[in-house]
Amino acid sequence: PCSFGDYEAWFGFGSLPVFRDDSAEVRDFFYRAPGANVTQYWYERGASGWRFDVANEISHDWWKEYRPLAKGYKADGPLVGEIWPDASQWLAGDQLDSVMNYRFRKNVLGFARGQFNWSDNDNSGGNTILALSPSQFDHALRSVREDYPTTATAAMLNLIDSHDTNRSLYVLTVAGDAGLAQAKERLKLSALFQFTYPGAPMVYYGDEAALNAPSLANGPNGPEDDPYNRAPYPWADEAGDTSVYGPADQTVVGYYTTLAHMRKQHPALRTGSFETLLTGDKTPSTTDDNTYAFARAGGGETAIVVLNNGAGGNTANVPVAAYFADGTQLRDALSGATYTVNGGSVNLTLAARNGAVLFDASSAPVDTTAPVATIAVNPPANSGGWHNSAPVTVNLTATDDGSGVKELRYWINDRSVTVVEGGAASIQINAEGITNISVRAIDNAGNVSQVATRAVKLDLTPPAISGASANPSVLSSPDHKMRDVTVGYSASDNFSLAACTLGVTSNEPINGAGDGDTAPDWEVLDAHHVRLRAERSGKGAGRVYTVNVTCADAAGNTSNHALTVTVPRGR
Repeated sequence: PCSFGDYEAWFGFGSLPVFRDDSAEVRDFFYRAPGANVTQYWYERGASGWRFDVANEISHDWWKEYRPLAKGYKADGPLVGEIWPDASQWLAGDQLDSVMNYRFRKNVLGFARGQFNWSDNDNSGGNTILALSPSQFDHALRSVREDYPTTATAAMLNLIDSHDTNRSLYVLTVAGDAGLAQAKERLKLSALFQFTYPGAPMVYYGDEAALNAPSLANGPNGPEDDPYNRAPYPWADEAGDTSVYGPADQTVVGYYTTLAHMRKQHPALRTGSFETLLTGDKTPSTTDDNTYAFARAGGGETAIVVLNNGAGGNTANVPVAAYFADGTQLRDALSGATYTVNGGSVNLTLAARNGAVLFDASSAPVDTTAPVATIAVNPPANSGGWHNSAPVTVNLTATDDGSGVKELRYWINDRSVTVVEGGAASIQINAEGITNISVRAIDNAGNVSQVATRAVKLDLTPPAISGASANPSVLSSPDHKMRDVTVGYSASDNFSLAACTLGVTSNEPINGAGDGDTAPDWEVLDAHHVRLRAERSGKGAGRVYTVNVTCADAAGNTSNHALTVTVPRGR
């Protein structure tokens, strides 16, 4: 007997159902049989890692045996479990790397909802999402961090909804809202925290476009999540009514895009330390009761994140003396607003359900513009686009006016991708034929360029000429008349034969002694026909015409073959 649970496809991941059958045969099938198990099979075909459904429903012994074998197949392949409650028993370093952080979801949505509790049918640790003040939110987050090793916290899949919960936009809608305007602000506030907190932000499809999929049925524990949470994405170019679940809110799409590029651009948001700076409900001030602020420091920079979960504006003094000296100018990466550190603090006012991410103002703004990748070759190709000498040097370059080029990714003839750090690389092509090179550039904010492509056409081999003959090859009866001569031959080339031409020379002058002084003595009609005059000098052994067949390919390589037609003496 086995439990498949839900069987999902995850981008870059395999998703394995969990089998309760703990037999040797099942273990062999999934991970033990060398060269013939599920884990190794999909790693060899490009899977990046694994997410395991209901991972807590099989034994720790299974995971302890599985981990070293899986890491042996792919050392950096993440092993992520679907475990809703405290997962510390699986995160001691001998089993899983990470889990889907449903505890994170519950805390973030509780903070974003402000003063309103929520109950539905599917939540971690009970079905009530409690409204959290800044200090309660901070306490809940700290509790989860203390349960897990730092490395596991850094690898958490931090989600605010999934295929197993109600949609976040629906959960973030409260009584008294004017349509979805406030719910979308809470969604953006949740996403802002999701992209600035330690761990990996995991976005359920459609949230980035504010997909609206409310629960339409209630169970004994509250609004039912499934199947309403699996609503189709409201693609504008597909059939159907986009107004049912959408249309996609491009403002929210742009906000999520900015958050993603901001996180990619700033290492402090990915790997930096975490320190709480302010929980406004615990300060003497009455203007900052809904303000929560923290610092992320690392990679040579510091980010100050400030959030207001209240229904009105908040003004707060955030202590930043540990990170910035007085007089330092800070800039909000989201709005562009600037602030000055004074008395060890930065003072800012945030609108309801809003936030800011402050960096030193000298740092680059969030880069959402893709770099430009180009390809050039040396030496240049001829007018037909071909080369006839090797090697051909292919120079790959990229430019970026924002965060700077991080890497180039290029591939040749649709084979595997090569990654090169920086914005320049070169390749030498020595193989004859057509070599297709493609490259993308990625900048430090994660923007990806359009693909640049170039075909390098290299031909080092001249054409082949075979079966050459002239008919007739002897012009008898030197009567001074022009005679038709057919030049037969076959020509071929490995890649692209351009053209063949004929040329004629003679061992005697056109007007020589005793030849009748007539001209011209030859004419080239086309690539297979000439006319030659049947005459010769009155002296010597006779006239010899040489007919030269010259064939060229598109690269400029040439071949020659000479034929003779004679006008002998004595006839």
